[in-house]
Amino acid sequence: MKKISTLLILLFVGTLISAQTISISKKGFFINKVKISESWQLSDFKKGLGEADHITDKASYVNRVHYYENKGIIFWEPVSDSGKIIEIQLFLSLSKGVNDTYNKTKKIFPGVTTVDKLKLSNSITANDIKNALKTWTQVKCYFTNGYKYSNGIVAINFIFNAEETKLLSLDMSPAN
Repeated sequence: MKKISTLLILLFVGTLISAQTISISKKGFFINKVKISESWQLSDFKKGLGEADHITDKASYVNRVHYYENKGIIFWEPVSDSGKIIEIQLFLSLSKGVNDTYNKTKKIFPGVTTVDKLKLSNSITANDIKNALKTWTQVKCYFTNGYKYSNGIVAINFIFNAEETKLLSLDMSPAN
């Protein structure tokens, strides 16, 4: 009985440690309770996520791509502006066609993402986003089946399946 209790405690603690949260609102952009500075510094992202599983680091590339393969997250750091992140992708689906060029993640994002008070999942529809983000500014989105909104802190492209009934990924960048 003692072994089972110890095992259950270890599993619970392991779940707490691996839980991921992303929160975006007027209060700011937070990853695992770490506030991301308005200048999107790499050090803030590392505090929130730890070290990437893989980084492309070739001088011929315009950006270093940081892959968090088991967390469903990818972000870009310009080679010319080292230490600053310019874009993040968060995958809620590994469906074919979800940015296949860059999606080298092995898993979808395993945590909870909230935008204002809307808890995101791959079952969120385009109408859910439109209804929840009425105080945000909608701007032109360059993704097919995508909608882009900004709150003045973060600009988010919400990318859907063709029917706009399933949220596939988020593409985020500083709003300024």
